[in-house]
Amino acid sequence: MLDVQGIEAGSLRADEGLSHIPLSDRQLRSVQNAAERMVADQALLLESSVGYLASAANVAPFLGLLGTVMGVMTTFGSMAGSGSALLSEVAPGIGSALMTTVVGLIVALPSSIGYNILSDRVRQLTVMMDNFAQELVGDLERVHVS
Repeated sequence: MLDVQGIEAGSLRADEGLSHIPLSDRQLRSVQNAAERMVADQALLLESSVGYLASAANVAPFLGLLGTVMGVMTTFGSMAGSGSALLSEVAPGIGSALMTTVVGLIVALPSSIGYNILSDRVRQLTVMMDNFAQELVGDLERVHVS
């Protein structure tokens, strides 16, 4: 298969082929800009869903707390309505209130850990892509710019 320059694809070695084609500063800047845009686009794509984990990690404890407060308020309301504070009447409401807290924490803790792991990995991948783009532009400049 021939490419635009009429050179058979896959036939080039590192020291021959397109290395004689000079690139202007404008062309080199265009390559650099395109590489930087692609790195930024890919970083945004990688980060696009990580926010859901952050939201779950931040909101879940508050929902658990809300459930706990509502459960305790309901229990106190039922105690006031019945006029007694027997453990058999209070325990179910307090138990369900504490269960809401547990569920909130069960959601929040893995979400927080996952968010931290994924954020770190996205940062690493972004740095690796940026380094590659800089090396590519540097190699093009070294080989193709007079």
